[in-house]
Amino acid sequence: MKISQRPYKFSFSKNPIQYTFSEISNYADAGCYLLIQIYKRDIGGANEVLLFTEQIKPLSATVIYDMASIAESSLEYAMPDFAGSVLQAGNNIKEFYVKFATITDAAPTPTYTSDTAGFIYGIKGGIPQPQWDWNNYFVNYVAANKPFLTWQPNNRFIGLNDSFFISFLNFLASVPLSLIVDVEYIDGTTDQVVTDFTDSTKVLYHIQAGPDQLGLNALHADKRLYKYSLSIVATSNHATIFVNPYTYYVDYRKFYNTKYLHYYNSLGGVEMVRINGMIETTADVTFTESEKFGGNVIIGSPNLEEYTQTAKSKVDSFKGDSGFIYTKAEQDVFQEILLTRFAWERIIGKNWRIYVTNKSTSLRKTSDKTWAIPLEWRYSFSNSVYAPVIDLGAGGDGTNYCIKPTISGSPSLPDGIAGVAYSYSFTLSGDTPITLAAITKPAWMTIAISGSTVSFTGTPAEGDVGSGIAVSVQFNNCAADSTTFADTLNVACVAFAGSTSFPIAHDGIPYTFSIYLSGIAPFTLSSFVGPSWMTATVVDDHIDFSGTPDTVDASIPISFTISSCTSLNYSGTMSVESSCDEYYNNTGGPLDITYTPCGTDTPVSITLTDGQSVCGTTFSGSGFAFLTHLGNCF
Repeated sequence: MKISQRPYKFSFSKNPIQYTFSEISNYADAGCYLLIQIYKRDIGGANEVLLFTEQIKPLSATVIYDMASIAESSLEYAMPDFAGSVLQAGNNIKEFYVKFATITDAAPTPTYTSDTAGFIYGIKGGIPQPQWDWNNYFVNYVAANKPFLTWQPNNRFIGLNDSFFISFLNFLASVPLSLIVDVEYIDGTTDQVVTDFTDSTKVLYHIQAGPDQLGLNALHADKRLYKYSLSIVATSNHATIFVNPYTYYVDYRKFYNTKYLHYYNSLGGVEMVRINGMIETTADVTFTESEKFGGNVIIGSPNLEEYTQTAKSKVDSFKGDSGFIYTKAEQDVFQEILLTRFAWERIIGKNWRIYVTNKSTSLRKTSDKTWAIPLEWRYSFSNSVYAPVIDLGAGGDGTNYCIKPTISGSPSLPDGIAGVAYSYSFTLSGDTPITLAAITKPAWMTIAISGSTVSFTGTPAEGDVGSGIAVSVQFNNCAADSTTFADTLNVACVAFAGSTSFPIAHDGIPYTFSIYLSGIAPFTLSSFVGPSWMTATVVDDHIDFSGTPDTVDASIPISFTISSCTSLNYSGTMSVESSCDEYYNNTGGPLDITYTPCGTDTPVSITLTDGQSVCGTTFSGSGFAFLTHLGNCF
């Protein structure tokens, strides 16, 4: 089985998105079904999800499957951010691909074939079915015309302070892109504004296209803007055009009582229509009335009843007109707002969702010389409370649900050693990402964070030696509060690199022990105090202590100083215990002996069986002479 025909690389969700699966050789087998899994992911492949698994009974070796309804239901419109950058990636477009397999009664476990390499871009939109012919919009229209995603005619008029978007489909580009704005003033002078895309890897962009949004009104305060054109080109070579110029002329008429309605068009782009002049506003109030019993029950008297309104809300609806439009072509295109499923009005810096409620709209007669578009709309919400339309600002709900960074445990920075790599880390709890701020540290140290783990690394030099070196760092995330870690550390030239506890020595047995060092060599030993039988010598990166103990002593003081560019003092003790002899009975029979166990002064008489050994001092008895001496033991 294979895919013999795929949808076009770019496909509208409101038009057929068809796959043809062919060579289904086992379609006649008992219990044969074709399984099709539909996957959706972000542009670039992230956040992949399985949307749907279709099970189809094939009637022949070929099956045609249309996934348009799945794509349409999974794509969502989103409002572009007026406060964002000029170039914004649209998210009403996703990548889709399929996996497919067959199952039968004899082979009920599917083995899926993935078509991830043949993924498509699904765009929320479409063109009328009579005009659709196997993605002819993309195959013929886009490639030939290189348009922005708008049906609005080129050379249209806009207001000097209008705010709106024009959308761009990154159809073929795989190179860095730039937006070119060619400006012409009434006096004939020109200018050009070039804006490089901050990210050319997306596919659908909504571009802020109003004169103020593009910064054109501020270019030359002493000039009047006549027209400007937008085009998309390759950053490295502006002669390589990906979208042909689209021109706006500035309309200097006085606009009265203006409202701006924005909406998604059938191509996945964002449009705007300006409503001017008189607007008729209607407040539709609805309420629910309930009846309940009230008062006392008196035999022979009528019951008292009360009525109350348990729910009450108001919906505002509007009637307006675009006013005079320069061409009937503009009026034709504005019909699209009558069909849009996603529209909004820009009010006091916020986007208010609206429904266009026109049921019957008179557009024009063939004899008309002027054109307009009458509209009726209402908000998508109802209100049970009232406030005038005033700008209350962005505000907040008074609660930050973000969990601020918290240091786990009680971390403490270890001291550093000159010439030795330093590394320490601890973890934080709280929401990520976490950032660092207000950092105080020595120059040799790097403080970094990865996820929830903060690390302190670096290698101090001899010149970085010191004590009480301050280190502090502030941890921030989405919470309003931050967390600060502060500590001090010392940096020395020498430190002990291992155990400094002297092991027990035994009387008469040669003894050796080494203490290892780290830091900047050479190291110098001085002021050594220890038992008379012990010598101490520095050898490269360690101190060797050696000798043969001649006296039993439970606590022998040892001290010394080891020096580099700084000094390090040591003070401790060690002990010397008696050494013992180990004897072994291999005579083939038991032996009666008396001995004193190591570490005691009390003799013990035992019968030592064949193959048994014993460790002690002062051995005697009838069998002692037959024991084999194995050496010293402790």
